[in-house]
Amino acid sequence: MITRTRLGIALAVIALGLVACGGDGAGAAPTGGQATTTAAGVETTTTSQAAPAELTRATFPSGASVEHPADWISYGVGASSGSLELAIPQTANVSLRDAAASEYLYGPLFADAGSLPGAMASMAALLGVSDVTAETFTSDSGREILYATAEINGADSLFAVTASEAAYASVFAPSLAGPLSPDTVATILGVLASITP
Repeated sequence: MITRTRLGIALAVIALGLVACGGDGAGAAPTGGQATTTAAGVETTTTSQAAPAELTRATFPSGASVEHPADWISYGVGASSGSLELAIPQTANVSLRDAAASEYLYGPLFADAGSLPGAMASMAALLGVSDVTAETFTSDSGREILYATAEINGADSLFAVTASEAAYASVFAPSLAGPLSPDTVATILGVLASITP
């Protein structure tokens, strides 16, 4: 009789413990979702952050290099100019030009512009864009870029220049679908800023 009573009490304690702890785990958050904890009437929600995009390094024929998101499509080196031809899927084509490729495309007047605004004005003129109001982008490393967007050949296009040793590197990126978003513009400019030398 005493043994049965003790066993009954032990089972009751275990049952109460399972109820207090949630027992079957039905309240657990799914993997990769939000975890919510409630204590003394206070609810706290923690949401996991997206991981930074993985980068890959590409090299120009001149030996200069650049880092770009690994999920961009690479078409390799431009057939005649030595540019790196990339694409952001369903967003934009991105033609990156180091100083050598930029000079090949835009000529010695671009390379010898003498200032970033001069190089920007030269690039805009060669692209057939007038009345350009260039904006300044400064990368995390402190590199300054002048850029603008305009409709070129029917597509919203980003073009930009940055100093690269004694000359200028550049990028030209026409949209594949509508206006380029601010995030897309910032990403492309960040890639241009990574060109070394």
